[in-house]
Amino acid sequence: MPGIDVLELIGGGLAILGIFTAFMVWAIFPLLPFILMGTVYALIRYGVPALGRAALAVEHGTIAGVRWILHPLAVWALRGPEPATARYGDGRGRRR
Repeated sequence: MPGIDVLELIGGGLAILGIFTAFMVWAIFPLLPFILMGTVYALIRYGVPALGRAALAVEHGTIAGVRWILHPLAVWALRGPEPATARYGDGRGRRR
């Protein structure tokens, strides 16, 4: 085809395959589509060395985001047991 290089066809096919695969596994890991689309885009646009840098940046951002979101939830979930209201009072420090 005039004007379309074989490498561009392969890149477009990889992008479509990456996006399709990403949405197929959305239920398993919700961040995976964005990671896959970003890495496929980086591979097509900038080449393999940039793909490594992009993957490290995405991994760092994902870990930081998960830590920022899940750490307070984990602290809340792992807090100590609270006394039962009927046994220890009404919850305001007064006994019945």
